[in-house]
Amino acid sequence: MIDIKKIKEEISKYNVISFDLFDTLIKRDCYQPTEIFYFIEQKIDQEFGRKSKFSIERMKAEIGARKKAKAKEVTMEEIYNVLTGAFSDSEKNLIRHIEEEYEYNLCQWNPLIKQVYDYCVEEGKRIFIVTDIYLPEELIQQILLKLNIFYDKLFVSSTIGKMKQNGSLFQYVLNESKITPDNILHIGDNKKSDYLIPKKMGINAILISKDSKINLYYNEKLYRKSFDYANLCSFINNHANTHSWDAIYTDTSFDFFSETGYEVQGPVLYGYVNWLREQFRLDGIEKVFFLSRDGQLMQKAYEKLTDILPSTYMYASRKALIIPSLWMTSSISEIREAIFWGRRGTIRDFLKKIGLNPTEFEKDFAIAGFSLVDDCEYSDLWQNPDFIEVFEKKLKQKMIVNSRQMYDLLLRYLKQINFSGKVAVVDIGWYGHMQNALEKVIKAANISAEIHGYYLGLRPESPLLDHMEAKGYLFDKDKYDNFSMMEVPFNSIVEMLFTANHGTTKGYKEENGNIEPIFAQWEYDNVVYKKDYDAIRACQEGALAFIDDMLTEKKYFLFKADSIIMFANWLKLGRFPSIKAATYFGNLHFLDDSVKSIAKPRLKFKYLLYPCILLCDFRDSLWRMGFLTRVFGTWFPYALYYERMKNIYMLLIKTLHKR
Repeated sequence: MIDIKKIKEEISKYNVISFDLFDTLIKRDCYQPTEIFYFIEQKIDQEFGRKSKFSIERMKAEIGARKKAKAKEVTMEEIYNVLTGAFSDSEKNLIRHIEEEYEYNLCQWNPLIKQVYDYCVEEGKRIFIVTDIYLPEELIQQILLKLNIFYDKLFVSSTIGKMKQNGSLFQYVLNESKITPDNILHIGDNKKSDYLIPKKMGINAILISKDSKINLYYNEKLYRKSFDYANLCSFINNHANTHSWDAIYTDTSFDFFSETGYEVQGPVLYGYVNWLREQFRLDGIEKVFFLSRDGQLMQKAYEKLTDILPSTYMYASRKALIIPSLWMTSSISEIREAIFWGRRGTIRDFLKKIGLNPTEFEKDFAIAGFSLVDDCEYSDLWQNPDFIEVFEKKLKQKMIVNSRQMYDLLLRYLKQINFSGKVAVVDIGWYGHMQNALEKVIKAANISAEIHGYYLGLRPESPLLDHMEAKGYLFDKDKYDNFSMMEVPFNSIVEMLFTANHGTTKGYKEENGNIEPIFAQWEYDNVVYKKDYDAIRACQEGALAFIDDMLTEKKYFLFKADSIIMFANWLKLGRFPSIKAATYFGNLHFLDDSVKSIAKPRLKFKYLLYPCILLCDFRDSLWRMGFLTRVFGTWFPYALYYERMKNIYMLLIKTLHKR
């Protein structure tokens, strides 16, 4: 990060402050200037209907023009005069105007240097802008006006014919302004042109790094490998600090979570809703239903797009859809397949998931020697003859009766929302249990509907996916299955950030002739957890702000929103969190069947005295990478070794099962 305080101290000593322009005062929405040529190539290839290879020809033209000019700066006109390729003069003229249009629209404030510029204005300093650039001065003036960058003097090498890199432009600045070198401070990013040359001439200079960014999340390896990811990081750097939060310092929880939403959730959500729109078109979808509650934010994002199908927010949940189908699959083995079960849980949780009131059966289980609240292995429970006997004699019939009642109400609700035809159901996903239950219901009721499921992600190992039309954006059984394994350890964060502002749908009821959802109490309607929802809402607002920015700039900022690129920052947060991220997110509570902090370790001295407590807390943590980071720091790549050990463990389990 640039030392702003130190720069301000230097500025206070001088009357005139000179700024370099590109990569100092302003930045383009791409990681390097030549990326603009690739953006332009996509546009002109579409307009001309041919493969132009413009980007290569444009770079060659600039090199050729500079060779001719020798020590003099070149102009756009000179570059386009030597541009080769199959371009007519009229096409060259058109492309040149397109390039200027892209430059104008892709140039933004450098957020780190903006505060330096603002300080100069506050202190009444004379501001010069001195730039080596081939662009015409008129265009530079338009860019500066767009960004509200005001100055006393502008020196553009393409107009003057002199350059910073050989000192002639600096000498021109001194002569024209009638100032001595000791009265001016120059700030720029090029070591030779902005630092060594002015220093040699007696002008004090400050060198800043062009690679300095405000990004909280940044995959350095992917940045070097992927142009699209590098461009995305540049876009985030340029636009994040134009909103209501402080994206540079993120000193408050609101700032941190808003910026995290912008960088992490925003790209995924933007890529997802664009993918949805395209899938709906390809699959011939007629109606779209976003399932509550995860679908609430998804629908908000989707409706920001143009050329979309109208959508309905469908009140649903695992309980509201699966329980109405249980009368059709009422054996233990069938229930086991119909509902997602974790490895461990309680009988109380089991009863809730099949739609029964646990207190009603407490005595029955006590007689059979069971506690409703003790944790157990579900795989053992399914095979326990005493448990099966209680289920068959005491639970099954009541479950069926309740299931039929909920089934009838669900059918009326589906009719009310016109759930028929070729429909899309949109949800966060994972195993496909809700779609599976919905398909059973419409089949039993002879509802004419063809369901296609579209999800943020689908676990490749889910056996249900072979029997339904379902796709995942981030991962599914046909693509990026390794992403599923990587996402599991921080799934609590992913799910939390799609939380809606209302409770889960428990079922349905008739009210004034309409079928209305029955809501459970909203988890965050509690003063204790209000701060948790404030954090979630800040993330969501940050994510939606990212989408707004992308939609505003998408005509010029062109890149492929592949899920590999869009998911990269979320993987960075979940697998390799900073101490700050691990602390902020780790302190949040995940509210499901029970309330737990996501990754909040105890005081470290307790772990030194009692290592077994450390192991237990690690095992029970919802976000193990965050937990380890808070306990031991960021020096070790925990995620890589955790995933390797998990792979070895799964391989051993499979081997033992084969035997």
